[in-house]
Amino acid sequence: MILVELCKALHNSTTTPRDMETLLDIHTTMTILSESVAERMRKRSYKAQTITVSFRSTTLSWFTRQVKTPFPISTAQSIRDTAMELVKENWKGEPLRSIGVRASDLIEDYYRQCSLYPEEIEEQVQEDLERTVQSLRGRFGHEIIQRGIMGIDPELSALNPQEEDSAQHVAFMR
Repeated sequence: MILVELCKALHNSTTTPRDMETLLDIHTTMTILSESVAERMRKRSYKAQTITVSFRSTTLSWFTRQVKTPFPISTAQSIRDTAMELVKENWKGEPLRSIGVRASDLIEDYYRQCSLYPEEIEEQVQEDLERTVQSLRGRFGHEIIQRGIMGIDPELSALNPQEEDSAQHVAFMR
């Protein structure tokens, strides 16, 4: 008997301690959320073919946008970059209070096929780097290695999606 884990999507969202008013604010928060989603995807050996972002403005209106990726992705950098493209195309500049990112159309990643496309080669190199960072964080704590953007805004950077009891942590699988 073969057990199959059914997972349609991995998602993480947060309501920030203050309004996000600039692309840099959104980028900082999206970096944290993307790292959390990518780490859970790697633990389950998944790659995503669709990335979705959702926003809630200070007027409590929601909107969601999604895009299919040109090839399956699993790195925080690719998830964040894809999500930020959606933000840049659709955000009208109003202050945001909540933001989320979802990786869906998941496929299992049991083997790595060599690619000749530069984008896919870069994704594979970045995945190896992120696996190393994930291993170090597992051994020495989440704060052992941080991205440079985390030093720009201490208030937004203080969100830790790895803390299960954090009031800011909202992650679920469907």
